[in-house]
Amino acid sequence: MKVKRLISVLLALAMLAGMMAVAIPAAAGEELPFTDVSKADWAYDSVKYVTDNGLMNGTGGGAFTPKANLTRAMVITVLYRMEQDLKKACHIPSMRIPILRSLQREITA
Repeated sequence: MKVKRLISVLLALAMLAGMMAVAIPAAAGEELPFTDVSKADWAYDSVKYVTDNGLMNGTGGGAFTPKANLTRAMVITVLYRMEQDLKKACHIPSMRIPILRSLQREITA
């Protein structure tokens, strides 16, 4: 039961994030710091967007690994960073998104 609920919540959040995060074309002449993403890659603009906006930093060792699956930890990290951006934009220091806490409890249980 908890697993189905968690999956439902993650899918809903992924759909919401998909509506909010639109890939912005990269500016000409700018290079990404990743060795496995070139300007010709299908994911270049999206990788640039998440990197420029501080949502993702790659998988380490100068790699982004665009063809890898997202782990639960990666999703929670992105959601947390989106929450922090929302708090700054709204100037609400005590704001918390309750779903993130429940997701954290589900994952660590």
